[in-house]
Amino acid sequence: MKRRVENLEFDYIVDNSKEVDENSAFLLTKLSKKYLEDAKSKNPKSIITPKDLYAIFDLDIKIVGVTGTNGKTTTTAAIYSILLDLGFKVALLGTRGFFINEEKIKPKGLTTPSLFELYLDIAKAKDCGCDFFVMEVSSHAIDQERIEGLKFALKVHTNITSDHLDYHKSLENYIATKNSFFADDSFKLVNRDDKNIEPNIKNTLTYGIENPASFKVSAFTLKDGIDARFEHFLENGYIHSQIFGKHNLYNLLAAISSVKMLTQKPLEEICSASENFGGVFGRC
Repeated sequence: MKRRVENLEFDYIVDNSKEVDENSAFLLTKLSKKYLEDAKSKNPKSIITPKDLYAIFDLDIKIVGVTGTNGKTTTTAAIYSILLDLGFKVALLGTRGFFINEEKIKPKGLTTPSLFELYLDIAKAKDCGCDFFVMEVSSHAIDQERIEGLKFALKVHTNITSDHLDYHKSLENYIATKNSFFADDSFKLVNRDDKNIEPNIKNTLTYGIENPASFKVSAFTLKDGIDARFEHFLENGYIHSQIFGKHNLYNLLAAISSVKMLTQKPLEEICSASENFGGVFGRC
């Protein structure tokens, strides 16, 4: 990819060594470093890192990353929907494509795109005045460091079961990769009912149905949709949703809990906004 920039010592940023010239900067990432010598042979003005890229684009926007074997798409879509209904400007990136304030910007592609493309999407969201950038984070993206340099306002875990073993080679490697996303000190929200998650406990809140958690379901029924009462310390909220299944109860709880952590709005108001979310087309 190639992106023109202004007021810098170089005119372009590229992550493909074939596009390097004397007026460009080569973006060095985990995936592009094997082409570093080829890039250097073309005399670029500079070699930059994702940390440099973050500063160049001045990505002052709250980034929310959701990872897990199941539920990423529905949970991110629910967070996006609730935040929009609460009056915020929001971008959503994931399996279904790239959206900004209910407008589809790009069609579906990789769950998490290349690092350079991801940074360009976040920059576009910022230029559009978005308060939040909500994204799905795949295990491939974590392992390949396609999220390197990003500062997450919140990291969310849905669940960890068995997936992508052709890539990760073993369940243990897959679990370790997912857990590595939650090893830092950033704010985190994890599923208390999943025994495979082992986050850094600093700045971590939990949600759950079966076990005590920071955000918990005190009562629910799954007949004709979802009816549930949520509790967060001294706050209570009630939802009625047209989507079905216990898995979607987890997804809604994760989304509502995330929005509470991000906005600190009353839980009752967040739960009310969540009732407008109708699910994701093609998902059970």
